[in-house]
Amino acid sequence: LRQHRSGRHVASLPYFRRAAEAGTGWVGHWNYAAALNNAAFEVWSRHGVASPASRSAVERLELVRSALAEVEAAERVAPDARTHAMMELVRGNTLEMWGFPVDALEAYRSARSIDPEYPAARRSEAQCVAALRGERPPAAER
Repeated sequence: LRQHRSGRHVASLPYFRRAAEAGTGWVGHWNYAAALNNAAFEVWSRHGVASPASRSAVERLELVRSALAEVEAAERVAPDARTHAMMELVRGNTLEMWGFPVDALEAYRSARSIDPEYPAARRSEAQCVAALRGERPPAAER
């Protein structure tokens, strides 16, 4: 956690992987997914120039693919509908962040169908639809 909090996401991966493999339930998989996704975005300074911590775009894609697999593992052991819906939101946020807004919208709609009363699911869906239309979401939705 210390490495993760200090922005050293790549260095934190073995520890989060071990926690996820240790049977810590959905939380372990969720935390590992977050660490994998953050590692894909981590930037190091090399000779005063900021560059990705990972060696290549292929490696970054593998980190994201692994993050999505961990979200799926967390969903399989989610204790209730709200947690399952939350994992769908995490999937949607990850997809949207990586430039797949239509796939993200599908995940947001899935979250709403799993837990129709979940405000974050409604908000994420509305924001994604507005972004796809080239609109700004209403003030209450931001």
